[in-house]
Amino acid sequence: MVKGTNSHLPALLNRYNQRIQQELFLSTQKHSRELRGPFLYHIGSADQNWNLLNGPNHSGKALRSALCLYAFHALNNCWEKALPAAIAIELLHNFSLIHDDIQDHDTERRHRRTLWTITGQPKALLIGSAMHSIAYLNLLYLKDRGITEEKVIMTSQLLFKTSLDMIKGQVLDLQFEQSVQIDRCRYLEMIDFKTSSLISCSLTVGALLGTDRKPIIKAFSQYGLHLGRVFQLRDDILGIWGQSSVTGKSVSNDILRKKKSFPIIYAIEECTPEDRRVLLRIYNKETLGQPDLDIVMEILERNRSKNKTEEFIKLEARSAIEQLNLMRIDDWALKEGKDLVEFLVSREY
Repeated sequence: MVKGTNSHLPALLNRYNQRIQQELFLSTQKHSRELRGPFLYHIGSADQNWNLLNGPNHSGKALRSALCLYAFHALNNCWEKALPAAIAIELLHNFSLIHDDIQDHDTERRHRRTLWTITGQPKALLIGSAMHSIAYLNLLYLKDRGITEEKVIMTSQLLFKTSLDMIKGQVLDLQFEQSVQIDRCRYLEMIDFKTSSLISCSLTVGALLGTDRKPIIKAFSQYGLHLGRVFQLRDDILGIWGQSSVTGKSVSNDILRKKKSFPIIYAIEECTPEDRRVLLRIYNKETLGQPDLDIVMEILERNRSKNKTEEFIKLEARSAIEQLNLMRIDDWALKEGKDLVEFLVSREY
């Protein structure tokens, strides 16, 4: 049930992972098998018949919950005090994944079938909604860890706002699939809502619980904003050029679903008039097939869309590190924050 240390992951993710998986598992204990089984399947601790797994699980990197604990730990040695907030954040993230998989018709995540393909869409929607509710209930346990009521309320407000931001980002993402009038500024606004908001919130919450110093809290928040952009832009590359055996997701599905990821937007903005006409004709079709996919890939290659996206990732990575340097945190925390940036810049899954 507990995922062991993964030597391919940076120390920041490995340090907290086992405890996060344990606490996630415990957060399901009070619920019926009908609810608990799908929960455990989605977080990687059970098979599709809801039987517990004895070996390594299929959970994700637990990035957001780890970031919350990391920010607290960088400011306060007793990082376990922030666990209820970290678990709430992880549940909130997984709620969004369950609903996103349904909306995007994705059939594979983390090298396994998505939850909705097993339970059906109506039940998966309910499971995701329940996970959302349990996330907020979990925040109440912060008081048992010695966190003041004022900070519990502030944390709750942050998570509620972030939930709305994430939903707004997903709405924009779905709207973009039906439009070709998208530029880089609108795209960045969308990913700031959909992806960066929760990553930034995770670090903001950890810092808020660990200190009262507003400049430090703001620096963690800004670090998270740029980190979120790095994460999503790299996801955009993996969604087109990644290997499904590594990513655990269907390759090229982003193009077939007409998602306006950064490489596509860059190509539309920067390509020749003829290539632009071809792209717009393809993206105005009701459905796309393999011939369309091949043409889009050729245009992306011709316009170096992958390279340009990687250049933009490096710019955001530098901005993230600039925020880290403002924090005046211990050397170990500074190094691990930078190591995480480096990992996200080049990750393959």
